[in-house]
Amino acid sequence: AIERERRWLIRRDKMPAELRSKVGLECSDILQGYLIGGPTPAFRLRRRHYLGPSKKGWEFTRNVKKGSGAARDEQETEISLEEFERLYAGVGMNFLKKKRYEILYGKHIIEWDCFYEARGTAVDNYEHAEGEFPDDETMAAFIVPEWFGEEVTDDSQYSNRSIAIRGVPQGGKSR
Repeated sequence: AIERERRWLIRRDKMPAELRSKVGLECSDILQGYLIGGPTPAFRLRRRHYLGPSKKGWEFTRNVKKGSGAARDEQETEISLEEFERLYAGVGMNFLKKKRYEILYGKHIIEWDCFYEARGTAVDNYEHAEGEFPDDETMAAFIVPEWFGEEVTDDSQYSNRSIAIRGVPQGGKSR
């Protein structure tokens, strides 16, 4: 399937207070690891712990993404905890940890990722927002909220895979 996704840095100074508080937002804790190969395809393993308020529980997936930019081929499969642990042994230090908050924005769900670890090192003050879209027209027509900063969709150093392998980009601090 084709994934259509755009990514932006966050402007905390422009974010509405009710969002900054995170009260009532769906939240999950995510561990993502990447098996190393060439730049594409990206082979990702994810452990996601849904923390609520309405979604609760655990999810384990493996994912293959091919291509770059806003539209890429993506195949995601749910796997067992045992398969996750077996495959994750090959990740080494190529991982990241983040909290994800889901924000309803018009007809869209914005995923606000707050990173707290990459490659075994604490991450401070790096956040980005992602929006996924059903088609190219919806993606092109999306009206960007004021609290979004620079769009980094086409800058590979801001991809989750790059952050897991190389760490947060220089100058990549959210404002």
